[in-house]
Amino acid sequence: MARDHWFGAVTFVVAALISIPDRQSAPSLGGYSLGQEWMVIGRTLPCRRPLANDRPRTLDTLVRFCRANDSTQLTFHRDVLTRIEVQSEASGPPLAPGDDERHVTHVWLSTVSQRAEPLFGTPDSVSIVKHDLDVSNTFGQRSIALLALWHSATYRTWSAHVCIKATTRSSIVEPSSTTRITTVLARPGWAYPEICAF
Repeated sequence: MARDHWFGAVTFVVAALISIPDRQSAPSLGGYSLGQEWMVIGRTLPCRRPLANDRPRTLDTLVRFCRANDSTQLTFHRDVLTRIEVQSEASGPPLAPGDDERHVTHVWLSTVSQRAEPLFGTPDSVSIVKHDLDVSNTFGQRSIALLALWHSATYRTWSAHVCIKATTRSSIVEPSSTTRITTVLARPGWAYPEICAF
């Protein structure tokens, strides 16, 4: 009897230590939620079918890309919302060589993470994904990107990523830098975070 009681207590403690996270439902982004139907939210939006040079690349005729506003693009597959992309952009003076990585890190830590984490939770990873810092390239520009990822998992039926990309143009006429922040919420297989490296 005492042995059964001891075994039950150990089982309870082990179960408490290996707690499985609660299933997370998908948050909304830009006022839209995954799973919404095109007939309900997309019929009045300008939409088009995929083109050969689109990123993400798909020629699936069951896909529609719809522009909800200047900063929000919705992707429907079989008339169901599968991907939400929100972009913002800011321009400024050119970044000095070596300041690029500090800049994208500062943008992530000071503002973007504070907006993304309440929506998606703590990211699974945050990394610098592109170092194209050669100012001698054809376009006279260099760029760097920071990528934060939230992977789909057994307790998460969605995935998300935030890409912060800083591009500095070293043009003699008008040197400048642009920081683009792209936030994507998608069903598994529809996020395409590798686009951040382009």
